[in-house]
Amino acid sequence: MFRHFCPNCWREVPAESDSCSHCNYHLTRYNELPEGTKLILCLSHPLKEIRLMAIKALGDLRYENAIAMFGEIIDEGNDLTLIEEIFRELVKIDTPLSRTKLEELNSSHHPKIIRELAHRALKTFN
Repeated sequence: MFRHFCPNCWREVPAESDSCSHCNYHLTRYNELPEGTKLILCLSHPLKEIRLMAIKALGDLRYENAIAMFGEIIDEGNDLTLIEEIFRELVKIDTPLSRTKLEELNSSHHPKIIRELAHRALKTFN
């Protein structure tokens, strides 16, 4: 049996619900969202594995709209596994915006590990 969760607050909801009883999010509207937007919502999921799968899927889709959220996750600096995956996916997205983000992350005001990951990612373009 599947468990259903609200994509806004990630609390469990009955499968037949039209809206979340916890945050009033309209679950029927979720189905109308573009796939990339749904994946971006998954970046705030409480389970790391779900966030990691969403990061990979966004990279596979070359979803440029994810770059800002990727930057926020990197700036939080809470999970090196997620951060390393984001760098791999920024390379996959391979747009001027993703390259600009990598160059920005390579700058001196970021922690050394972030700069090293950005430098390594930028080298793949050369």
